[in-house]
Amino acid sequence: FNQAITQTHRLSSSGKKYGVQFQNFPRKYKRLIKARTEGWMVAETDSAQLEFRTAVLMGQDEQGIKDIADRVDVHKFTASIIFREEFAECGGDMKSEIGARIRQDSKSHTFKPLYGGQSGSEREMEYYAAFRDKYAGIAAMQETWKQAVLKHKQLRTITGLIFYWPDTELTKSGYITNSTNICNYPVQMFATADIMPIAVRFLWQYLRMHGMRAFLTNTVHDSAIGEVPPDEREQYERLATKAFNEDSAEFMRRLYGIDMNVPLESEHKLGAHWGT
Repeated sequence: FNQAITQTHRLSSSGKKYGVQFQNFPRKYKRLIKARTEGWMVAETDSAQLEFRTAVLMGQDEQGIKDIADRVDVHKFTASIIFREEFAECGGDMKSEIGARIRQDSKSHTFKPLYGGQSGSEREMEYYAAFRDKYAGIAAMQETWKQAVLKHKQLRTITGLIFYWPDTELTKSGYITNSTNICNYPVQMFATADIMPIAVRFLWQYLRMHGMRAFLTNTVHDSAIGEVPPDEREQYERLATKAFNEDSAEFMRRLYGIDMNVPLESEHKLGAHWGT
């Protein structure tokens, strides 16, 4: 593996002989990876809905703040539009067999509007329009970004990094070129190039401070993967939660003066193999 850095500064890996990119590792292959010590577990800590939460934060989107506080299932909203017939068939029960399937299938669509997604099938375009209507604060923020780049050919992000799009122009159809990247980069960068490395760093440091045997093996965009002995499980989960939630938010406040009024949350998977 050749470790690389993307344009948004988050970590990536470009494949060598077999073109493998570890951040795009298919889920079905995770079960091939187990802890090297017999009896230990592979732990994966994910920051829940990180890019959505950071977009809500930057846009101070009132509906998004409410949905996060009320723990609204955002994928259910997606399924109700894109898979309308199946949604009606299961009565909106996302725990039913049909509901669980369409909820999973909805995940690839739910946050696509965060990345400037507007095209697709008729049903997909209907959802993307509904997303922009529902989360008007995010949509307004993205429009402000596009207009700023159209005028100045650059955009300063929430933590100070400047992106340049010198070739941005308004087409005859009214489309602003580079719109997808203009909408995507500031969100992806803040979530997975600013917040996540800090969270992983805190967790890495905690493991050493507490003299634990557990250790980290990988990080993939919004998660940290490690190997943990059974007797350290509870301590690992507690420290990972603190690092991903409280500490990274406090760090953003102290270093950048960002009021993280949208809470960060994390979840853990610990099992014999990665992802179980």
